[in-house]
Amino acid sequence: MPAGGSAFVDIALPETIYLPGGVQWDGQYLAVGDQVAVKHNFQSVIYQFAISGSSGTEAGTTILNGANEVAQFWLPHVGKGKKSRATHVIGPNGDGMNTLIWSYPNAGNPVKTYAGEQDPTGATLSIAKR
Repeated sequence: MPAGGSAFVDIALPETIYLPGGVQWDGQYLAVGDQVAVKHNFQSVIYQFAISGSSGTEAGTTILNGANEVAQFWLPHVGKGKKSRATHVIGPNGDGMNTLIWSYPNAGNPVKTYAGEQDPTGATLSIAKR
């Protein structure tokens, strides 16, 4: 939905998304996930698109090394009036039974792994008092 809009609009993207994943604003671009990007050896990727009207221009690609089938990703610290771009991405690796954290937008290898999950699908975090 465009900022200030009241209805969703279709956006043409210059990339084939084989198995759609998450969609989230990263503070600068629209981040669109592909769980099994064919041209990236079936790894999960997040494409960044600059949006103008009803079309997008590809601005970058984040390859989530060590993962495929990241159905939903989460870019923490974006939103609620924050102007900065995301610096990390959290993604449950549905094919690997763990949740990984990468730097963003230049992912490379994971910087942290939480193992021992069974069929993880989505990721979110809440602030809890200790």
